[in-house]
Amino acid sequence: MTNKELARGVARAITPPPKGQSAQARLYACPFCGSTTLRAVKALLDSGDEGNFNIECQVCCAAGPPAGDLEEAGKRWNLRL
Repeated sequence: MTNKELARGVARAITPPPKGQSAQARLYACPFCGSTTLRAVKALLDSGDEGNFNIECQVCCAAGPPAGDLEEAGKRWNLRL
């Protein structure tokens, strides 16, 4: 799975956006640098199995708390105010 696919998955998984807003707009800006350039990251375990997901800022590299799925990763990112 590519980062683009993960980002689309996060955007779809959180909640439908209000009319006229893109799905990516549902993720809050980075609480450290204010950037809205975010990506979903999926950790792979040493065994090759899929690990946790988290949201990461592409500007300052701040990362949200790990979660078991994309929806939860988005929610946890948004709680970091």
